[in-house]
Amino acid sequence: VPDDYMDCDAVFLGNAYPHFGHFLLEHLNRGWGIVKINSKKIKYVLVDNQNLGVKQWMIEFLKLAGVKEQDILILNKSMRFNNVYIPTQSLNNSGNMWAPEFKVGFDIMRENVVAEQTYERVYVSRAKLPENMRTWNEEKIQRVFERNGFHVIYPETLPLHQQVAIIGNCKYLAGCAGTALHLGIFMRPGGRIVQLRRSSEI
Repeated sequence: VPDDYMDCDAVFLGNAYPHFGHFLLEHLNRGWGIVKINSKKIKYVLVDNQNLGVKQWMIEFLKLAGVKEQDILILNKSMRFNNVYIPTQSLNNSGNMWAPEFKVGFDIMRENVVAEQTYERVYVSRAKLPENMRTWNEEKIQRVFERNGFHVIYPETLPLHQQVAIIGNCKYLAGCAGTALHLGIFMRPGGRIVQLRRSSEI
């Protein structure tokens, strides 16, 4: 059997791009294919053609969607399969197009986690990030939100499933502009997001 052939079907999910927010919006927007495409023998493919490296949270997202880890395939070379399914991108990053399928994969991930603790109002803080990534004086800002009933979390200190569970079950999400607010895609319909601009440019 040639080493560039696998006797199974495959679903292409996008590139293994190692930026949390971009990966969610620009690559997992094909995630609806995980639940819509049925096959007894199938692999779920991410392409790492620039050898940027695969982050463990990429694997965790797919596992939350119900994919077994042994069925996740990271490719940096050409490979042939019996059939390759390429789900349509359900979001155009320019903001000009999105389809209802965009939420399908993320809703499945949210429903697959058990919330140990839920909060109606959540503030995602950057205050524990490396110093060059923090927002100046954010602690003062988040204290205002705390006084108004918001529970503060530091996403990078929590396992991914807890992040999804907490955000997916809140009604109000607030924070400074940045990657953490992309977790808002796990919220239920009717949720509200308050984004604070960090500068005149962001």
